[in-house]
Amino acid sequence: MANITYLSVKPIVPAKKGEYWDQTFIEDMLEDIGESDRHVFIIPGKYQGDDISMKIINERLSKYDKILIFIHGDEEGRFNVDNLTHPDKIVYSQYGNGGFMFPLGYTPTTRRILKETGYRNKDMNWFFAGQITHTRRQQCAEQLRKLTDGNLVETDGFTKGISQEDYLESMAEAKVIPCPSGVVSVESFRLYEALEAGCIPIADDVSPMKSYSESYWNKVFGGVSFPTFAEYKKLPELINQAVTAKDYGSFVFAWWINKKHQIREQLKKDLGISKPDMVAVVPVSPIKSHPDTSILDETLKSIRVHTDCPIIVTFDGVREEQEEMEPAYREFIKRMLWKINHEYKDVLPVIFGKHNHQSEMMKTVLNQIDIPMILYVEQDTPLTPDRDIDFEKCKDYIKSGKANVIRFHFEEVIPEPHEHLMVGEVEDGFQKTVQWSQRPHLASQEMYRIIMGLFSENSNCFIEDYAHGVLQDLWNEQGMAGWEKWRVCIYHPEGGIKRSYHTDGRDGGKKYDEKQIW
Repeated sequence: MANITYLSVKPIVPAKKGEYWDQTFIEDMLEDIGESDRHVFIIPGKYQGDDISMKIINERLSKYDKILIFIHGDEEGRFNVDNLTHPDKIVYSQYGNGGFMFPLGYTPTTRRILKETGYRNKDMNWFFAGQITHTRRQQCAEQLRKLTDGNLVETDGFTKGISQEDYLESMAEAKVIPCPSGVVSVESFRLYEALEAGCIPIADDVSPMKSYSESYWNKVFGGVSFPTFAEYKKLPELINQAVTAKDYGSFVFAWWINKKHQIREQLKKDLGISKPDMVAVVPVSPIKSHPDTSILDETLKSIRVHTDCPIIVTFDGVREEQEEMEPAYREFIKRMLWKINHEYKDVLPVIFGKHNHQSEMMKTVLNQIDIPMILYVEQDTPLTPDRDIDFEKCKDYIKSGKANVIRFHFEEVIPEPHEHLMVGEVEDGFQKTVQWSQRPHLASQEMYRIIMGLFSENSNCFIEDYAHGVLQDLWNEQGMAGWEKWRVCIYHPEGGIKRSYHTDGRDGGKKYDEKQIW
């Protein structure tokens, strides 16, 4: 764990873990982040920007060679980060008060309450509960009072009115959350609570202290997926567009889950914490059991038995021939996004708006992967949770160049009809093969780029249905030289080789072979 110091030189702003609401997101992003030689300081900036305080703070910071600093709780911008004199520092501040901008985040109880609340159907179009204290909020309330398809709760003070539990429960049941500006900054806890609840925030981009938009949200996030506005007369139209847009809420929720991961990965980079050397990719498409999540849950949990590597889940679009499955599938995605955000760790959703099949989904995410090895696991082919897999040995075997792909077999032994596809004898727990399978396997990123480069620009197919033929053609035409080009092996430890199984998500459903495009 990175070394963290909560630093304050003023009794009026004590510094310790959990002391302020606006520390919550910082602390969540740093939780179990790993070891670093760069010391982290979390500083409540309000009231500590005077010359005397800065001198003492700089003296404290000078005792460390490399530091990373968070300045929080300074909405008025009183703490000038330019007065920090340390020669090797990385600085983040909330509200854009110097250094890199860091999100304000949600309140301390938000994630706990939402997890306890659990997934809810979003039967309410919009919800707003809060005090009407300044011009921007007055304009917000004026527009919301005209609408009849949501719930407006006007309170007479901060945290007054309904309980936090009722407030977040209502959010969990709403599609859209209007987010008016705070008193000084446009940021508010409300926007992040909405994102955590799987809602679409509609964010004010004008502070009551100013009369113009500064594109604040784009500066914080480098681009956003939720609507922002400067004129409140547009709010009803934006609410209607957000409510009626197909799957908009799921795309926003997925964006937020991935954004949190990106923020954490940037902090790891700042702290000199190395990336993982493996990422799992799990392709998902409509199956008969949806909206039930059991099959995918079983697969994700089986991966977590063996590794804590990041998992990318690719949710395919719905093909025309399966249009009747779309409502259940969309509901399944919503349920899974909730679980990914509140139950799983380092699971990253990618949602495709149209049917892409395995090949195009893999090509898309491959362009975003900068990790050397890929563990590919289809949604209904879990790894065996009760049988060890020596992933370090497998990764070393690939790093050494002895293999490019290592398959995890679905039977205890090689079936007799497949024996002719094996090459030589078992060596060091691995069996060379010219049999490709899309059942679970570990492959180098470089090998996957070669394989996916064989598909056409408009491919729409199962990867295995094309790749297995290419590999066998290489073997038939070039023999061992052909195997060397792909170097596929089966993980073959003593005592039985079964390391995956099949939960049969298709369950007899049609495969649409005639529709596949290589």
